[in-house]
Parts: sequence; structure tokens; C-alpha cells
Amino acid sequence: MRRSLLLFAIAALACEGSGARVREHTYPPSFEFVERRRLESAMWQLAWDVQRLDRTLRQSSADSAEQQRAVTGILEEMERAASGIATPGRVTQHPMLNRNLPRFREQLRRARVDVERDPPNYFTATTLVGSCTTCHSTVTTKSDR
Repeated sequence: MRRSLLLFAIAALACEGSGARVREHTYPPSFEFVERRRLESAMWQLAWDVQRLDRTLRQSSADSAEQQRAVTGILEEMERAASGIATPGRVTQHPMLNRNLPRFREQLRRARVDVERDPPNYFTATTLVGSCTTCHSTVTTKSDR
């Protein structure tokens, strides 16, 4: 019995990384398999950043340059998190992600460019706070049924 368990454990460890190797040969080059852990990690990071962005935009700051730097920094972190979800131009196994991620990345880029202007324009950045509901309100509605 112990020997069987040991062999099973060794086989399981050997096969642990084989999924990625198999996908290299079974999916076309334009397809990217996005692991659930990677997607959830990036989404949690974005959720955290959106909350920080909302708080920072709502604060009335006497030092507008400091607020501009803070908002720019948050937007840069959001761009990094969004770029870690999937490679631009590649299709994933998530249809909603394929449909909405390019637009979200463009909205992030536009918000950062607008905030970096002199004087800064925060309008696009404020719309990011509500843009999460575009994808996630439909997901919540379906799971509530």
C-alpha cells in the first residue's frame, strides 16, 4: 500500500507541469491558455487598485502635483496588472476577456495619458472606477440565479 502511494505521489509530481507542455502542441499559436490562478490574481490586484484610484480621486488635495503623481502611479500599476492577464492579440479560453480586455487596456492607457497632461484631466480615470461593472455585473447576475 505504501509503495502504491509513493508511486502515485511521484507520478503526480512528474505530471504537474505537463499540462503546459501538452498545451504547447494542442493549441494554435494564436491561443493563450490563461490559468485560473493567474487571472484571479490579476483581477484581485485590479480590484484593489480601482479602490485606491477611487479614494485618491475623491480626496481633495491641496497639492495637485502630488495627486497627479499618485493617480499616475496607480494607473501604471493597473496597466501592469492588465498586461499580465493575457498577451495582447491572442485569444484565450475566456470569451468575455477576449471581448473586453483590449478595450479596458486602451481605457487605462488613455486615462494615464490624460492624467499626465498639464493640467491633468481626471475624467477618463474616474470612468475606470465604474468600468468594472461592464463585465462583472453580468457575472454576478448569472451567479445569483
